[in-house]
Amino acid sequence: KRADAILLVSLENATGKVRLLNIPRDTWVQMAQDKGETRLSNVYAVGGAPLMVRTINRMFDISIHQYVVIDLDTFARIVDAVGGIDLYVEQDMDYDDPESGLAIHMRQGYRHLDGVGAEHYLRYRSGDLGDLGRTQRQQKFVKAFYAKLLRVDTLPKIPEIADILKRDVTTSAELFDSMHIGNVIRKLSAEPPRTIMLPGDFSRDDDTVWIMDRAATDAVIRELFPPEEAAEANQ
Repeated sequence: KRADAILLVSLENATGKVRLLNIPRDTWVQMAQDKGETRLSNVYAVGGAPLMVRTINRMFDISIHQYVVIDLDTFARIVDAVGGIDLYVEQDMDYDDPESGLAIHMRQGYRHLDGVGAEHYLRYRSGDLGDLGRTQRQQKFVKAFYAKLLRVDTLPKIPEIADILKRDVTTSAELFDSMHIGNVIRKLSAEPPRTIMLPGDFSRDDDTVWIMDRAATDAVIRELFPPEEAAEANQ
């Protein structure tokens, strides 16, 4: 029930430009509604998407009006629906977790990833970078997925994607009909999305916890979500 990946997304209506702030799931936060302090990933387990939205609102002092929650099985089906994703796997990946039934074995190099392969790529956690490396792979994957959405041969697949989203995605927005999705994709800028990781560093007391740099974060928020666009911010 914990959140594995948290993205704050802004779409500029006039230009179709997309900007993303990737928030490490182990970021230490003060939960909204006076529910105490914890890692951001745990906020979802405590109060679901509504508490996550309120907590991130509080972290960044912006208004988030919509949220989308996608589980890993649904994510894999969406990747399969668009025909898979091509990207460069930056290192050999070998990881086995019998308890969760997870077995990741992927070689370095250019790969075409189906839904399961994409899930493995994003869930892999190396010993050297841990969740920081996972966050960097999320950013890399988002750009590859975005490029795939803009391809002409993706448009005929929109009805299948819309069906998956309507059936299996939890959201505060009623956006997932084929016509709306098609219109959004057609308006997207050809320019790759701007992706930034939440500024900060590992805690000196616990190197598995990410501590936000307040001043640097405020500067990033002003850049990614100018005041006149803050109302359009979506999680």
